[in-house]
Amino acid sequence: MIIVDTIPSNLSMLLIMVHFYRFSALIMFILIGLSVIWFGLVSYGLSRSTPTYQTPFVEELLKNRSPSTWFPVYGQTSDHEPRYGTTFFSQGTWLIGTPEKNQPLSELLATATFKELILYVELKDTSSASQLKKIIDSENYGDRIIFTSRVDSTVAVLREMSPRWTFANGPLFILRLLTLNSLGLESLIDIPSDVFLIHTDTYEVSTQFQSLVEHARKQNKYVLIGPTTRPMDEITPDGWITKPTE
Repeated sequence: MIIVDTIPSNLSMLLIMVHFYRFSALIMFILIGLSVIWFGLVSYGLSRSTPTYQTPFVEELLKNRSPSTWFPVYGQTSDHEPRYGTTFFSQGTWLIGTPEKNQPLSELLATATFKELILYVELKDTSSASQLKKIIDSENYGDRIIFTSRVDSTVAVLREMSPRWTFANGPLFILRLLTLNSLGLESLIDIPSDVFLIHTDTYEVSTQFQSLVEHARKQNKYVLIGPTTRPMDEITPDGWITKPTE
């Protein structure tokens, strides 16, 4: 009786082992296939040529590149002039600053002596975009400003209206790049903007940004991070957008 019961038991164990090895072989085959695909994608990304066009403003920034230039936020108590500000349309004109503390953008540009300005555009109604262009053009400052926005469609509207202006990417592009970076596939994506900007009002400053900085440098991009109160020595962008500690 013991012998009779043992045979089916051994057969069941053998079948289980066969299925286990088949399953393990299938998983191993899938992993090898994925590894080959991943290596092929990385090789393809690294072998691609990247766009070489730069706006004259970016060419100048790259030529005069210096370690970690600071771009103080508008309204900051500092000996430096504000070189980063948010502009928005209110009461029939474009203002720069915050709803509580601001001034007409035209007034700032008319008296400005700084060499460059990063302008964060809040565009709620596309019909006001033409007035922004009129202000920029009247003050002859279009070739000294880096335009950016939280909303990609805003950048698209401004770029279509004035393709010769200089633009930085929005935070949504950083999300896509971080996702590919976590897979080691960041080389597959081209940075479409003239300037590469990591928005720290959306993403907390992290040493992980250094790999993004290096990726942008390979594409010959001017790299900015901010606004932040604490630049990190481990990260080496071309510029930090700084704001005072609250």
